[in-house]
Amino acid sequence: MENQFLGYDELAAAQAQPEVTVNAAIDTVAAALCGEVEIPVASDANVAIGSARWRHATIAVTDDDVLLTAARDVIYPDVDTLFGGPSRMVFLFRNATAFDLTVKRTGGTGVVVPAGEQRQLRHNGTDIELAPGGAGGASDATILVLQVTAISGAVTSGTSKAYVRAPRAFTIGDIKASLFTESSSGDVEIDVKKNGVTLIAGSPLVNIPNGEKSSLAGDEWNFDDAQLDIADDDELTVDVVSPGTGAQGLTVVLIGYPPPP
Repeated sequence: MENQFLGYDELAAAQAQPEVTVNAAIDTVAAALCGEVEIPVASDANVAIGSARWRHATIAVTDDDVLLTAARDVIYPDVDTLFGGPSRMVFLFRNATAFDLTVKRTGGTGVVVPAGEQRQLRHNGTDIELAPGGAGGASDATILVLQVTAISGAVTSGTSKAYVRAPRAFTIGDIKASLFTESSSGDVEIDVKKNGVTLIAGSPLVNIPNGEKSSLAGDEWNFDDAQLDIADDDELTVDVVSPGTGAQGLTVVLIGYPPPP
């Protein structure tokens, strides 16, 4: 008899050599908890995960021979029909190819995993969906460091004191500012803009209090929700609205995550 959730053989009554079945079941459970399987692309076509390889915590599709020429589907098996279910496997899918891959059940919509990225996915019984929190972890974060002044450079007010173009599309998640030498009088206030439009809603702006080196010690500020989505090649700039007194070495870090699929 097969286990309805992971499809491994279960012990029969008075079974001879029970250790064989038990060890195989342990291997299957271990793979589902922490195992990884790599599925190499065999041709320029859709990829089938198959009736055994789906039982891994991480599934990676690779294309070392560079066979793909376009985006493809990765077909997840109908495990509920195969083994009785319900199987609601959560797994990490890693796309190690040069093209987007859609992980799905046959006839489903599935989830697009961009080239070179990974997503936490879940089988919901009829299709593949994004698992809670699965839109991208730390490994998918976009971190942009803008050095506004040299480490011993004085912080002065002005617009576009630092500049970068977005290397890819992402959703802004946080802004952190820091000083090498704190202000002796007055807060340091900065504004971050996308294509000339501020990311901050109203007042206060991102701020570093007098006598402090980090914006984590500053007053709470809020994003303008309408400006959170950053497109590939958007212009991102830093304005110094208030320089404080004697502050040096201003750095601004933008932290973003993959946009919702």
